[in-house]
Amino acid sequence: MIIRLDRAVAWTTAFLALVFIGGCGGGDLAQVSGTVTLDGQPLEGAQVSFWPLDAEAGSDRPSAGVTDGSGQYRLMYTAEEPGVLPGRHKVEISTASGGEEGPKAERLPPRYNTNTELTAEVTSGRNTLDFELTSQ
Repeated sequence: MIIRLDRAVAWTTAFLALVFIGGCGGGDLAQVSGTVTLDGQPLEGAQVSFWPLDAEAGSDRPSAGVTDGSGQYRLMYTAEEPGVLPGRHKVEISTASGGEEGPKAERLPPRYNTNTELTAEVTSGRNTLDFELTSQ
C-alpha cells in the first residue's frame, strides 16, 4: 500500500509539473540575438541569460542561449520557443559549466555573472544586443 501511494504521489507530481511547464508559454515574445566578445575577441561557449526585472508574478522565467564560435547567441524562452519577455532585464554571462567534459572554471569577472552589472531593454519585435566584455 505504501509503495502504491508513493508511486501515485510521484506520478501526480510529475503530471502537475508537466502541465505547469507546458502552460507557461511566453505570449508575445520578442526575439533577441547578438554577439558577445571578450577583450575584442568572440567569446565561444558562454551562457547568456536574461532575467526579467519588470515581470508579473509567475512570468519571471529567464531566457537563455549559448554563444557559438563567432560569439553569436540567440535567446530561447523554452527549449522549443525562441524569445524573451519584453521589458527590462538583468543579464548574466558565464563561461562556467559542468558538462560532460567536467567542470569548467569561470573566465569572466563576477560583474558579468554572479554580481552582474549588465542590464538590457528588450522591445517588441527583433532586438540585436551585443556585449563587449573585458577581462579586467
